[in-house]
Amino acid sequence: MAIQPLSAATVARIAAGEVIERPVDAVRELVENSLDAHARHVDVALKGGGLELIRVVDDGDGIPADELQLAFQRHATSKLADSGGLDRIQTLGFRGEALFSIGAVSHVTVESRHRQDVTGSRLRFACGQVEDQAPAGAVQGTTLQVEQLFVNAPVRQRFLKSATAEAGRVSRMMQRYALAWPGVAFAYSHNDRVLMRTHGRGDVREVLLEVHGRELARQALSLEGMRHDIKVAGFVSPPTLHYPNRGHIDVFVNGRWIQDRSVTQAVVQGCHGRLPGGRFPFGLIFIEMDPVLLDVNVHPRKAEVRCLRDRALFAAVLHAVEDSLAAYQQVPEAAPLAVTPVHEDAEGQWRGATSDGEGLALDLPRVDLDLRPHGRLPVIGKDDAQPDRMEPVVGDLPPLHVIGQVGQMYIVAETSAGMVLVDQHAAHERVLYEAWLDRERVDEHLRSRQALLVPETLEIGTEIAGLIDTHLGLLSALGFDIAAFGGSTYVVRAMPALLADRAPRAVLREVLDCLADNRDLVHEELERRLVRVICKRSAIKAGQPLGFDEMESLLTQLGNCENPLTCPHGRPTIVQFSSKALAKAFGRS
Repeated sequence: MAIQPLSAATVARIAAGEVIERPVDAVRELVENSLDAHARHVDVALKGGGLELIRVVDDGDGIPADELQLAFQRHATSKLADSGGLDRIQTLGFRGEALFSIGAVSHVTVESRHRQDVTGSRLRFACGQVEDQAPAGAVQGTTLQVEQLFVNAPVRQRFLKSATAEAGRVSRMMQRYALAWPGVAFAYSHNDRVLMRTHGRGDVREVLLEVHGRELARQALSLEGMRHDIKVAGFVSPPTLHYPNRGHIDVFVNGRWIQDRSVTQAVVQGCHGRLPGGRFPFGLIFIEMDPVLLDVNVHPRKAEVRCLRDRALFAAVLHAVEDSLAAYQQVPEAAPLAVTPVHEDAEGQWRGATSDGEGLALDLPRVDLDLRPHGRLPVIGKDDAQPDRMEPVVGDLPPLHVIGQVGQMYIVAETSAGMVLVDQHAAHERVLYEAWLDRERVDEHLRSRQALLVPETLEIGTEIAGLIDTHLGLLSALGFDIAAFGGSTYVVRAMPALLADRAPRAVLREVLDCLADNRDLVHEELERRLVRVICKRSAIKAGQPLGFDEMESLLTQLGNCENPLTCPHGRPTIVQFSSKALAKAFGRS
């Protein structure tokens, strides 16, 4: 095939594919246009996840009638005069590609009235072609309606997820902009149901309450700092509130949401030593810096930003987080304890000293111990033990004979090859997990539900509320009875019977965190993740004493599992001490 220039329609579809990958990209571009137009109210409505309809209404400056068609031409913009402006971009949009790209793959109707005009204008645009333009009575601002998104790109439609999943992506994006622009009133609805509404009063914590719920809004710690002419503000969670991944950290630079590993790592590092291993904080980080130091023209979707002073930016965020956490004290520090020596007097009585120096008799029993060196007991697993003394079990689980329980945590059992220790909690997790997922032989008790004596109400914020709506059927199948109770409040009327003796609020919080952390998984895999949470919560706990019959029953059920050697999270359920290793430990080899 000879080299030839592509047609205008083909070029338009290629360009649209770079900028508009899914409905959330179209909504983001339109919302950014509204914010750049100084809108104080932005209403977004979707139908069918955005494929059927996207409508964005704002009260911004509006578009003059004689510029309406020009706005849909590629690289036409009011935000950039020449190439020199690329070095100091202060608007969210600047490339002039958004309306062109959206119009190339959909049917668009835009109605707008500029703030200096008396009447407005309406333009219809279909797959890159102007259909008609006429005067229209309109209030100041712009109403832009996108219908049949990707109507001429069926391949792109096939790669999208369900309507609720795509609407969930838009919901997350709207929440971010509501947090970054608290002075703007945002509203977002899907299929005529309002999912988020903010009031535009300029209070970030008020928006935090709407988006993330009362618990996080109440506990979040404010942070603020200025370092190297870089201003950092926002919120970070206290050490008592943490999550299993970095997905709860949002970063904004000059009002623009960005994805930046370095800044995210600065937040995580600022919490180092304060959180349990493998846990991460919530972070809402607002950065203000000279736009000359930023390159936002990296990607068409403008989610990546390069900074000329990246080390200074890292340090500014790190110190702001550290300073905020350093000022946080959950429990007042107690005065140092006075430590006084204890001695044995001439009469064999143990005595200490009081604060005034007088002796204090201590009624302690006297025990004579033989601490001769040869009395030391070798312990399997100590540093001086050989590595082969403790071995993982491989293959099928051998027949086990229960001997007893150690520390109310481990079951001691004998096999033909030696001795094993079984983690009772991990083993019970595995038994419950496989029994739950085996639909052919499942015990109905596992999937039954237990009504709560007093229904529990949860204020969870719009972010998680959208996930509950999306997965309400799955939660019901797992045994939860959850219903909307107005706004982002839900009422829990029943729990899985396995969790009847657990605290409903703690269980629900873990389940909701699982939904948030795995929002992109397909239904079947998400169900497995949630079942793991339920099984972990309902399994026998460490420190729970067991009778011989209970231990034997648990080991029998573990032996019947398809994968008895690990719990659903991958930890071992059983370790083995071979007869050879035991003999070697006792010097018999």
